[in-house]
Amino acid sequence: MLKEDYGIPIYTQTAAYAKEHGELDSYRASRQANITCRDAIETAIRENYQDNHLGSEGARSILERFSAERVQYVLANTIQQKMHDGRISRSNKEWAATIPVCPQGSEWFVVNRAHPGLLDIFVSQIRQEIRLANSQQQAQKVAPLVDENTDGLEVSGHFGTWHTIGKAEVMGQPFYLMEHDEYGDEAAAIIVDSQGKLILEDIWNGFDDITTEQLQEAAADGREPTNTLTIYQLGDSDEAVKMRFMNYAYLQSQGFAIEASQYNAVYTGPMQPGETLEDIYTRFNLSRPEGYQDHSLSVSDVVVLHTNSTNTAYFVDSFGFKEIPDFFHAEGLTQQEETAQPPHRR
Repeated sequence: MLKEDYGIPIYTQTAAYAKEHGELDSYRASRQANITCRDAIETAIRENYQDNHLGSEGARSILERFSAERVQYVLANTIQQKMHDGRISRSNKEWAATIPVCPQGSEWFVVNRAHPGLLDIFVSQIRQEIRLANSQQQAQKVAPLVDENTDGLEVSGHFGTWHTIGKAEVMGQPFYLMEHDEYGDEAAAIIVDSQGKLILEDIWNGFDDITTEQLQEAAADGREPTNTLTIYQLGDSDEAVKMRFMNYAYLQSQGFAIEASQYNAVYTGPMQPGETLEDIYTRFNLSRPEGYQDHSLSVSDVVVLHTNSTNTAYFVDSFGFKEIPDFFHAEGLTQQEETAQPPHRR
């Protein structure tokens, strides 16, 4: 679906410049698109604020209607005109300062009909949605070579080509049962990973118990078995509700304590080989593990990495992650005690 501002580039010059260079139509069209975007943002914030919570659906709807560039331009312009307002986080002010906005005429598209605190949350949601979209684009660039619909796959060490007839996920890793294109079930099948690397051959009984055990060994090869992660999300207490989806700077400014007593452990599972915090963020937004039923990893959640018998807690911030050394200390938990993994809450 085309964006409402499709074909209307952001005009960053003054009206005088536009008149001198015969570009007044472009200037006026861009200004009107900015105003329309401003109005839509104010409506989205108003309609998605309920029960002291601003839903992220509003941010997604705005990015569906307008280009990300225009949305960021309008929001950056708004924050640049509210730099004195302490209800807007430093993180968002720093972000806004990186986007050049022509000061002349910028007063036409300032988001004024929204509480600055809600505006700050909305900006954080927009930034998160854009970051998620960028991560998805990056993931598509390194998309797996093999999926359930693959055919004509060439596999090193085997002649001919292969097609997928089955899939199994073992220890968080996908494996694919491949049948020969020419000989079909008259020849032994093979199993490859998502990049087409041969894992097992001479397979006659699909993903039976013996094959699954061999895949578990293959999945564990090179993996530190103690490397797991736990995701914590805020509970339902009055204080936790006020903290939900707020960034680190806001919570600190309001005196909220980021501690385990305010959170519920909603998932524990293995980390993937070489997985970073950004990879975890992408995985729990784009390809959530089977059985994970809670909301996508979001601002105010906490990720605890259990590696090498130690536990490190990271707060999901508006941009990046913030280490929280005292996350468990308020409850008197030691790292050794916390290593006993909480169950996955269903």
